[in-house]
Amino acid sequence: MDSFPLSAQLLASFPQLVPVFSQVGPGLADYKPLVDTMQANVSNYQQVDSLPNFRLFTWFFEVPGILIAVLALLGLALVGVSDRFLPLLEGGDDSQRIEPFPELRGLDLP
Repeated sequence: MDSFPLSAQLLASFPQLVPVFSQVGPGLADYKPLVDTMQANVSNYQQVDSLPNFRLFTWFFEVPGILIAVLALLGLALVGVSDRFLPLLEGGDDSQRIEPFPELRGLDLP
């Protein structure tokens, strides 16, 4: 007990605490509804505990998002961008130019 002086001091004070512990019983009745509610929900706690680790939860959104982004970039690189803009990059004429909003042509916009 010399290596743990606080534990020795606590153990030495136990006989003095007996009157205090004898009064705990009536006070526990106040906590009975709380304890009953907690005991009734043990199965719910067990179900939540059986869920997979929530650190994995973000990957359920990140992996599909990354796959969609990669597929979109591949689609643009292989089909969309190369066929439409390659003639312009190679020095093609303006007849092949793509106008993004043709319905706005002729409007006086700032």
